[in-house]
Amino acid sequence: MKYKQLSLMLLIFLTLLLILFRTKNYRLFHLSIELSIMIMSIIIFMIVWRYKSLTDKSYIVLLGVAYLQIAIYTFLHSFASGQFNATENRDLAVHIWLVCNTMQSVTFLLSSLLYKTKFRLNSYITLIVYCLLTLALSYAILTYDTLPNAYQTLRGISTSIITIQFVNSIMMLTTVYIFIVKNKAELTDSYTNVMIQGIFLIIVSIWSFNLLQYLNDIFHTIGYVLTLFSHYLIFRAVITYGVFSSEQLKKEQRKSQYYTVK
Repeated sequence: MKYKQLSLMLLIFLTLLLILFRTKNYRLFHLSIELSIMIMSIIIFMIVWRYKSLTDKSYIVLLGVAYLQIAIYTFLHSFASGQFNATENRDLAVHIWLVCNTMQSVTFLLSSLLYKTKFRLNSYITLIVYCLLTLALSYAILTYDTLPNAYQTLRGISTSIITIQFVNSIMMLTTVYIFIVKNKAELTDSYTNVMIQGIFLIIVSIWSFNLLQYLNDIFHTIGYVLTLFSHYLIFRAVITYGVFSSEQLKKEQRKSQYYTVK
């Protein structure tokens, strides 16, 4: 059995197990999904950072660093959403989720502009910029009441939040457009194909969350399951078809094998 098929089967098994948890304990389901997302995001960052000097793809470095930020925001969202009773502010979890999705959308758009270009990002400067952005945005969320109310009575997610998420969806669709049209990337290209699948799942998950009326309704469950699968696809795109397909990395591996045999 191929690695891709095995990993997909394990993910499906994990998802079914988590859905079973959801029928008995919603908080356990919510926390388990977010822990899985955090773990995958951290692994993406660690692998990209480990091989940053051996990849000639700036968009991979950008995505790797961005997923460290996503892991941090997912961690903060878990605390703010009531899993640990860390806050009584019901809007805070949605605001963190909104900022995370916005930064993710911007990053995808930037990565598509860097795709198939010779421009090289400085990985350390990129990391510093994202760390500063994370600190600044987190401070703004926690200190200033500038974001709109998250919920409307009898409606669920507020119109203002939905509007911002609509803009995020447009940015992600623009990313897909750039991949397919501007860069003339064929859908048979492994990285492009898997990345586009992941982005579409993110868009659908965003709108599943936007349709929720209660925190434990069916749209919320669908949104989290789709988010988990989207992270799996992004993981495959960035790591399998991004980092480990780098020509420089392949040269280093061949060189290492040569000296080992010699």
